[in-house]
Amino acid sequence: PEPMLNDYGWGGYLIWTFGNLHGTSRPVFIDGRADIYEYGGVLKDYLDISRLKPSTPLVLAKYGIRSVFTTGDSPLATYLRSIPGWKTVYDGKLATIFVYQGSYPKAKPAGSQNVDNLARGNELVSPKQDVFGPVKAGFQKDTEKRGT
Repeated sequence: PEPMLNDYGWGGYLIWTFGNLHGTSRPVFIDGRADIYEYGGVLKDYLDISRLKPSTPLVLAKYGIRSVFTTGDSPLATYLRSIPGWKTVYDGKLATIFVYQGSYPKAKPAGSQNVDNLARGNELVSPKQDVFGPVKAGFQKDTEKRGT
């Protein structure tokens, strides 16, 4: 489903695949032409998502991202596996595809109470809350199992 967020390294391949092999034109989130994405702020948003900045849920909601094409061992993949509403639909050696089955909260007008909240699935999460709690909890369980 669109809009789709893709890893930077897959953008050119996806453009070629959609256009040449399938005869369709589908937008990619980002590709190797980073300079054209920088001016519109898309590059910064992509970097914030890929680096799992605290604004990650908000940026995903900002673009209404419905699917994510990334590597299975990326921090983003680990994060999406822990968030309700995100389902893994493909998990291969080179890529993992997630589809969001939830709904994003409607945007609030500037100045409203919820402007400072981050969207996560169907709920609003205050920026003061730990949006990475599920990821940290999973990491703690893994380290307990290994005894580290």
